Amino acid sequence: MMIHCLAARPVLWLSALLAVACAGPAGAEDNTVAFYQEQGFVVIGETAVETTDGYDIVLFEGCETDKEIPLANGQTFVCEDNGWIPGEFWAEAVILKHPTTDEIKVVIANHTFKGTLRGEADPASLVAALPAATPPVAQPTQPHAEPMPVASPPVPTPGAQFPVVADLRPVPAAVPPPGPKPLPPAFSTPAPSPDVGSPSPPPLAATLIASVVGTWQTSLMLGGARVEGIAILDASGNFNRFERWDFGLTVQVWGTYTVSPISPTLFQLSQKPTGWEPKEWCVRGSLCTELKYPAAATQFTFLDADTLRDEQTKAIYQRQ
Repeated sequence: MMIHCLAARPVLWLSALLAVACAGPAGAEDNTVAFYQEQGFVVIGETAVETTDGYDIVLFEGCETDKEIPLANGQTFVCEDNGWIPGEFWAEAVILKHPTTDEIKVVIANHTFKGTLRGEADPASLVAALPAATPPVAQPTQPHAEPMPVASPPVPTPGAQFPVVADLRPVPAAVPPPGPKPLPPAFSTPAPSPDVGSPSPPPLAATLIASVVGTWQTSLMLGGARVEGIAILDASGNFNRFERWDFGLTVQVWGTYTVSPISPTLFQLSQKPTGWEPKEWCVRGSLCTELKYPAAATQFTFLDADTLRDEQTKAIYQRQ
């Protein structure tokens, strides 16, 4: 049986976690991704533990025998042993594979649990399957004439001359690093940051980026708490996000994002936070919990040109 070391049931992945210190065996190997890479393993997928259950957010605290741990990439990790860790929301999960033995390792929140991986992974989560630029097909040059050793007119001799195929992938221009922006006045409708030094993406990516660039606002109930959110996505691939919770917590998160199409109206937005403020949330000045924002991927549907629906929480975002 799992030992829960929480004084109160958590409300959302941002909310207060009033942790109570308690002793007990960890039960999980403290092996990180770097440890397995030193053993020859290669990262083939990056995702997170899917901690939503309807409108509730469930804290991930480790493994119980035969417990199924759903992952955001569509796969399921099935525990084969008991082992618990300090609870985390949206714990990062990294999937590694040995190139010669095909052995699979799953590292969740920098811990390795004994178990098996089931199901097919979302292609967007597969590091090794990320699309690469296709080199151009070499085209033969026009036949050229070579003089014959006799005085007769030269006879053209066809011959294919293939140019050397080089790496012709475009080199993106320098993009200013993401960073925090001032909190929008009255937490309302801030203007998107200017696009400075953005790279020149392929036409399809440019069309999709142009569709999502801007300022999006939402308001919804999660786990019994009201949250108001503003997301600012700029054309250079940086984002700033502001979240205000009705229990008194306001957080700003910034980082980089990418978008990839799934259907004409459905796309996946992958976010990689690089910083956030505050770093922790405290109750009565003494009970504090660290705030963590791991990389995450979310699917959105365009209901119209200015309306998005988060397919995970069903939250509606309006363009401002």
